[in-house]
Amino acid sequence: MTKVPKEVDNLCIKVGSFIEYWGFKEIEGRIWCHLLLSNRALCPQDLMQLTGVSKGLVSISLTRLLDYNVVRIEHKRGRRTQYYQVNENVIDVIRGVLISRESKLLKSIQQSVMTLKKLPKGQTSELSLERVEFLLKFVKTASHYMNVLLYGGEKISRLFFDKAPIIRNEQ
Repeated sequence: MTKVPKEVDNLCIKVGSFIEYWGFKEIEGRIWCHLLLSNRALCPQDLMQLTGVSKGLVSISLTRLLDYNVVRIEHKRGRRTQYYQVNENVIDVIRGVLISRESKLLKSIQQSVMTLKKLPKGQTSELSLERVEFLLKFVKTASHYMNVLLYGGEKISRLFFDKAPIIRNEQ
């Protein structure tokens, strides 16, 4: 593998920082960016060279990216080494992350608010029960809109995802 220009590495670092903001690890964003920009599928050894991180960290990162369906394994005949490529279906990636992470977080918050509401009055005397109720309605509303986005049918999906980029495999 030839050395990539420092500008590519700088871009991947910035994408990693952006991805970290959204709850992933910075290295996962860097790996994803290198896979996206590469004109071929990459193996863990390639990613180690590109990012300068250990085999273990690359492996953990790829496993997590696979779990979220952000990357996929690209099988090469006659090769035992696994190669990776980004999932080109941006809509599926966004939906998958929202379903597996944000929906679960909202459900967890809602359950915690419901538990809080069941506490005896003496334990909640310092709380505004109106604001607790507001928080419950807020979370239920967010969950509702998330479900509309994720399961609202083709028209709603097109409304939200019409401008999603399409990656064509150039190989």
